[in-house]
Amino acid sequence: MLGLGWSGLIKGLAAFLCILGVVSLALIYFFPAPPSTIAMAVGFKGGSYGLIAERYKDVLAPAHVNLELRTTTGSAEHLKLLQDRNSGVSAAFVQGGISNSKKAPGLLSLGRINY
Repeated sequence: MLGLGWSGLIKGLAAFLCILGVVSLALIYFFPAPPSTIAMAVGFKGGSYGLIAERYKDVLAPAHVNLELRTTTGSAEHLKLLQDRNSGVSAAFVQGGISNSKKAPGLLSLGRINY
């Protein structure tokens, strides 16, 4: 054996576990888990955006993601909610052409749902 007794082995194991704990805490701090609840602005109840959002809700449920639907007056309000960091809304359906990259520089589009 490499000249290590039980005490050296235990000290090495304790040091390894401490390093593993510190690395784990650092990873959890710098790379947090994605949220389990997402708020989405969908327009008025019974509208087409609301019906599509209900489908998204069903798709996300098996992954343990709760989609919270917030009714609004329409795309203009959706845009305001997306730009306001305190609104809690992180996704919305916005009608095409209502804004551009100059009016809303921090927003990204994930695509279109219809033409």
